[in-house]
Amino acid sequence: MTSGVLNGTLMAIYVDSTKIANLLTTGFQRTKETRETTNKDTAGSKTFKYKRGSATINGSAHIDFAAGYGIDDLFEAMDNETELTVLLSTDVSGDSTYGGTALLTDLSADYPDDENSTYSFTMLVSGGLTKSAVA
Repeated sequence: MTSGVLNGTLMAIYVDSTKIANLLTTGFQRTKETRETTNKDTAGSKTFKYKRGSATINGSAHIDFAAGYGIDDLFEAMDNETELTVLLSTDVSGDSTYGGTALLTDLSADYPDDENSTYSFTMLVSGGLTKSAVA
């Protein structure tokens, strides 16, 4: 189990149990919208309740066509409108993992002059993000 501050180098994104190759960044964002419930009985302060939540998983990687799972696979998944089984995880026993079923909603590439080419992606989690632990 990782103790203390998590080294981001350990965190990877997996699609159908296959690690996305050459990752530079990984992350997720979980949000919950609210609805206002203020009424005449709330004594001058606004009150709120949660609505349904959502989550996105995002990342970026170097483009290396020979590296394994990467931009071509994500391009095909988006083109075919494939639901992906995704997992953010380290390989460290006891560490938290976050996963679910996701739709690829954004895929973009950057090809700078005389630099490494990169791509980035965003996946919208369908049905919620679940938390578990690395076995």
